Amino acid sequence: MSRLLAFLLVLGLIGCDGGDPAAIFEGEVAGVEIGDGPTYVSLRAAARGATAVLPASAAATTQWDLAFDGAEVRLNGGSSGPGTAIGVVLATPFTSVTDALREDVAYRRDGDSPCFSGPPRAVCTGPGEGLLGETDGQIVPVLGRVLLLRLADGRGYAKLQVESVMESPGGAPRLAFRFALNPEGSSFEE
Repeated sequence: MSRLLAFLLVLGLIGCDGGDPAAIFEGEVAGVEIGDGPTYVSLRAAARGATAVLPASAAATTQWDLAFDGAEVRLNGGSSGPGTAIGVVLATPFTSVTDALREDVAYRRDGDSPCFSGPPRAVCTGPGEGLLGETDGQIVPVLGRVLLLRLADGRGYAKLQVESVMESPGGAPRLAFRFALNPEGSSFEE
């Protein structure tokens, strides 16, 4: 009887993969270098516990959701990549964004949306815009901003807030952000 119980317990643990695959994931990513050239980031990979930063060879795929290139943020869709990512930057607390499908927001696609300064992007860069800015030649987060985006594969949504930008020992800026991801839907509430 105890062997049967032990076997069933082990079988139950093997069958448990950490929860429902459509469950909402919340986490943080730190140390993302945003220096020379685009840094491609997969939020799905980060949610699985894998490395969030992808190699440059991923640029022509839908594996990445967003890319950081200095203070510029690109989404994998439109003119920036083959994906279907769209996004919008909100001036609101991270915790107040509970659903991605909101009537009060208009999503934008890279290449289709004019910006005050810089190329047409869903996430503009410039004074008072976007997630990142520049002050005295240093990249800084724009506080109180949340990026709401549909993932590159078009199946889920995420919200993201840059928490800090630090200079690495090598001199390249590295950022840290927190995010929530619903891999199959739009709600960020359990």
